[in-house]
Amino acid sequence: MIEGLRCICKPAGNSEFGHVDPVGHHLATGCNCGNHRQQTHDGAADELNRILRYAGMWTQREERHVFDNAGQGTVSAKRPDISVLNSPEHLHTKLLLDVSVATPLLGSKKGVIYAPTPPDRVAGKVAEGRYNNKMARYGDLAAAKGFGFLPFVFESSGRMHPEASKYMKKIAKYASEVKRIPEGTLYNYFIKCLSMALQKGVAHAISDRLHLLTAHTGAVAGPVFRSAEVMDHATWR
Repeated sequence: MIEGLRCICKPAGNSEFGHVDPVGHHLATGCNCGNHRQQTHDGAADELNRILRYAGMWTQREERHVFDNAGQGTVSAKRPDISVLNSPEHLHTKLLLDVSVATPLLGSKKGVIYAPTPPDRVAGKVAEGRYNNKMARYGDLAAAKGFGFLPFVFESSGRMHPEASKYMKKIAKYASEVKRIPEGTLYNYFIKCLSMALQKGVAHAISDRLHLLTAHTGAVAGPVFRSAEVMDHATWR
């Protein structure tokens, strides 16, 4: 990373442009210029959806009107990332999954990473905080509709919240009975797939953003095109 490089974002409450730390944590998790944080989230959610379907789940991405209140005639814009129609332990109702990627690194927004103090130096504390926040925002809404709700939380370092890991073990057990593959083998495979999706999102964020910050050209001359239509050779004529 180029020493002294500045980002084009201005962290909230700061009139100066953000710093780019030597490893690029700010580019991947600290700011959302170029929408890369959302792309990392979407990549993880898409991979989780593929795993669930492979395991025999019936799913729907970003189902609309889940949180509407028919009695009061109100329409909600809130949507779960994945609706699972036949999830283990929720066979008679939907389970709504909300995928979230949180960074455990302090100072990533400003690009000045610093070591946590003892109260914050707890493994999984950030994931736990995000899990509780999501449950407070959506748990009661889902329960009022008779649905299950699970915040599926990653930390950008790769750590999964214990409830997410527990759910993947249930999915692996369910799939094992159908696929005739050992439960442990499936669980390890699922976790590696999710880990790779997360790593790809972080790597693309750093690579693409760094290219734009150091190049003399605009965004149109970025290093890669990741459009599904462009990458699918079958669509070429």
